[in-house]
Amino acid sequence: MLFWISDSAAWLLVAMSVLVTVTYPITGPVWARMAHQPLATSSIVATCLAGVSVAIGAYLVTRRKIVGLLLMAPVLMVARDLATGMGLACVMMLVFGLPHLLVVLQARRSAHRSAT
Repeated sequence: MLFWISDSAAWLLVAMSVLVTVTYPITGPVWARMAHQPLATSSIVATCLAGVSVAIGAYLVTRRKIVGLLLMAPVLMVARDLATGMGLACVMMLVFGLPHLLVVLQARRSAHRSAT
């Protein structure tokens, strides 16, 4: 059940990251102009690269590769303060990391039982 929740959240994150990566080069400058604020090209490129990294990381999580959590770290760079970043990190670890942790603990428990 936990892997189903994790996979569903990861696929949703893949879809949203791809959507942001594809549309932000067009919509980002429009939103900036409507707010009368400048938007640098480097900011657009950085946002798109972060979106690609998150999409690849979420896809790797669906394939049970724990390294995908490291690739999803750019999500934490969106946070403007430490509390928000830590909150996002806790939610990400709870949703994506907990199923993997439970599998490792179950494997250790079964290995310990077979050894004794």
